[in-house]
Amino acid sequence: MNPILFVVIGVFVLVVGFLLFVGGFALTRWIRNNRSPVLSVPAKVLTLRQELSVSRVGNAGDPTGAHGFARMQTPCFFVKFRTEDGAEPEFRVPYEVYAALSEEDEGTLRCQGTRFLSFEI
Repeated sequence: MNPILFVVIGVFVLVVGFLLFVGGFALTRWIRNNRSPVLSVPAKVLTLRQELSVSRVGNAGDPTGAHGFARMQTPCFFVKFRTEDGAEPEFRVPYEVYAALSEEDEGTLRCQGTRFLSFEI
């Protein structure tokens, strides 16, 4: 067998395997969240934080990078709560929710598994 063909097939198998693994993990989490009950629990906002997710995007709409790449920064917003039972779940939330909350706010947290649904003060 041609060594170059062997390497190409090996890389292809690794990439497809990685994509299947990541997709399977995401699908498993989605199914688990959908099977979880929707909880409404009294909670208090502990911390608010944000992260910048950095990715490279091809210039001129060219994903190959022939025209170079630009860095794209996307903010991600997180809120950590403390529930009555002492649990401290942290959820990624939309900006509108993040901007409306302050630390120490108290209200009702609605979630389903690892999925944030709402927080009502």
